[in-house]
Amino acid sequence: MIRILLVCLLLTSCVTLVRNPQPHCVINAIYCAWTWGTFKQDRVRIAVTKIDPRTDHSQAQALINNVWTPLTEQWTGSHMEIVPWTRHYPQEPYRYLYLKDWIAEQLRYANQGD
Repeated sequence: MIRILLVCLLLTSCVTLVRNPQPHCVINAIYCAWTWGTFKQDRVRIAVTKIDPRTDHSQAQALINNVWTPLTEQWTGSHMEIVPWTRHYPQEPYRYLYLKDWIAEQLRYANQGD
């Protein structure tokens, strides 16, 4: 499991086709989903949104009160905290993956195997 997290931390792209100026969405989505799922015990998934023809964005979601709710992280002044939020982009996500499937896909994308 630690190996997977380390590989995920090495991923540097939020996109499938080109480099993006905000390359942290893959890592952020994994961090938010993993942390929320671990501590809140809610089901989590990753929502993937097309933000332009060559760029995808990923964001964690948790099943809170039977509603898939976007998650994000925020600084409290002393530490990062995962919180329910709104979508980072207004477009409807075009696909959803459970966390384990998202991590496996990103490992393949980074040529790191499964």
